[in-house]
Amino acid sequence: MAATLSGFLGVGCGPLSKPFKPDINDGAPSPFDQLRDLSGVVVAPLENAPAGVGGPFADSVSKLLREANIPSTTGGALKDGFLLEGRARTITWGARHAIVIDWVLSDRLGAIVDQRATNIETDIPIRVNKGGWDAWRVTDDAALDKAAQTIVKVISRLLQQEIPVHKSPPRPLLGVASVTGATGDGNKSLQRAFEVALRRAGVPVAASFDAATIRIYGVVSLSDTTGPDATDAAFRGTYKRLNIKWMFRGSDGVELGIMTQTNMVRKGQVATRWGPLAYDITLAAIDGVMRVLRTMDEVGAITRP
Repeated sequence: MAATLSGFLGVGCGPLSKPFKPDINDGAPSPFDQLRDLSGVVVAPLENAPAGVGGPFADSVSKLLREANIPSTTGGALKDGFLLEGRARTITWGARHAIVIDWVLSDRLGAIVDQRATNIETDIPIRVNKGGWDAWRVTDDAALDKAAQTIVKVISRLLQQEIPVHKSPPRPLLGVASVTGATGDGNKSLQRAFEVALRRAGVPVAASFDAATIRIYGVVSLSDTTGPDATDAAFRGTYKRLNIKWMFRGSDGVELGIMTQTNMVRKGQVATRWGPLAYDITLAAIDGVMRVLRTMDEVGAITRP
């Protein structure tokens, strides 16, 4: 079943730590081979950027770090150092598009040292076509250089002091609070199947309703088929449209967003026992849940001071 999302806001789990990338310089010595006693930075290629941008941008950041007397490389593995990762995204800012880079600086153990977001200045008005690459097409080298200098100033300042490790916010604990409106054993089957699907996907599931920081409520309805398929009388008499609305709420009851699913089911298929269908439905919803958590991460990063 296809899932659609709307209106997710909040602060949630931190990004998963990643190991430092291996040396890709054909075995050439890392710039850190003679600098083991200094803290340095491996700069990863900028993610979600157009081809030909991510790598050179990382090279520019690394070069500026070295000019600031911070050992840095884009292709070496560090025995003792930091990893700087950036991921770009485009947003609507007032009447214009903007490019935002979400940065994560982590230490050699994968602990997050700093998270923040910086902007790449653009001058493109909103158009009918809001394609993500539009903002990049009018971004010049000066804007990219300024963005690189901004993050380098932050990193340099951090590395010149005793760095406190910023603890990531605790990962939210999800719980399927209730499902209503389903026929037969659908309410219980969907609730149980959703929790199983969440656990299999590695999403933390609360042990009890009170412990859940994100609570999921499902509302199920069946309706007669409409649209082109419904012109076939045989089809109209055989199938029903199954609609499910999943509402995400915080422990304080504030609604965080809504996800909807819809699909055709045979008439009578869900009259008594839902069986494997409940697992098919909830497994299809997992991608939507993961997008919820990623969106909460992005909002949390850009709203950090």
